[in-house]
Amino acid sequence: MVSRLRAAYASVDAVTVEATVREAYESFHHAKVRTYIPILVERQARKILNAAYRTAPGHAVDGEPTCQEPDAATPRRPGEP
Repeated sequence: MVSRLRAAYASVDAVTVEATVREAYESFHHAKVRTYIPILVERQARKILNAAYRTAPGHAVDGEPTCQEPDAATPRRPGEP
């Protein structure tokens, strides 16, 4: 997981990514159901890293869009730009 996040957030210091993952894991310390903790940790870490290291409006630091935009193949209604 850390290696995936380090690759996705190459512009963020590796120590920062690792600390973010560690913090996210600690937030689930008292969770009774532990099955989904890894995916929840990764999501929380991505959310934190995106918020802290946002680059351009509408795009996260990992390059992923922060909102869905219709692609060019999406049919438009008459009068829509």
